[in-house]
Order: sequence, then structure tokens, then C-alpha cells
Amino acid sequence: MKKGSPILLFDGVCTLCNGAVDFVMKHEKAPVFYFASLQSDFGKDILTKFNIDVNELNTLYVFSNDKLFNKSTAVLIVVKTLKSPWNYIKILGVFTDGFLNFFYDIISKYRYKIFGKKEFCRIPTHIEKERFLG
Repeated sequence: MKKGSPILLFDGVCTLCNGAVDFVMKHEKAPVFYFASLQSDFGKDILTKFNIDVNELNTLYVFSNDKLFNKSTAVLIVVKTLKSPWNYIKILGVFTDGFLNFFYDIISKYRYKIFGKKEFCRIPTHIEKERFLG
């Protein structure tokens, strides 16, 4: 792992979250993010460091420069690294976190019901393995 590279922490059994990871890997301008499931030892260690309950799997996080970002803030950090036209989603940053997180929380609450849930965490392919931690 490159020092200072951001890490995207995601719910490893969430179909929507796994799809988001695939989307990021496919649409990054350059490989920027490393990935770890919230269920992994690596993910749990980061959550613990920030006094977050390791059973709270209702958001994705970006860990960067010893700071932890969640919900819409994390999403906006991610979209800034994407190729055009996807990086234009960053324009949503003109809205307040409270406004964006209202919608984020609704999607998060119903994500398993709408998109489904896997029995096991994602297993990275041979090619993806170097970008997955924990």
C-alpha cells in the first residue's frame, strides 16, 4: 500500500456497497483507493481507533491522512477521483451535509431490502488483491 493513499471502507456483504467498489475501480482516473470491508480485521481496527462500534455497518467510510469521513462526505471524496462525467457528481457538495445525509440514510436503511445482501464478504479477484486490505 502506498503511504497516504485513501482507504474506502465498505460493508462487505452489501450488494450495493460491493457494486460501488466495482464502480470506483472501473471509473477512477488513476488507481487511488485501497479497499477494506468493515467486517475485516483491518476495517474493525480503524473503526475502533475512532471509537465507532464495529457492528455499525450502515455507512461507508474514507480513511485518509489519519481522518475518517463517512456518509455523503465520503461519497464526495470518492467522486472527485472519478473520470468525467462521474466526477461532476461532486457538484452535490453545494448542499449541506445534513441535507445530503438525509438521503444517504434512507438509501442505507433500505439497501439490503432493495439491492440484496450476500452471505459472505467479497473475495477480491487475483488482479484486485493488491488493492484490498485486511
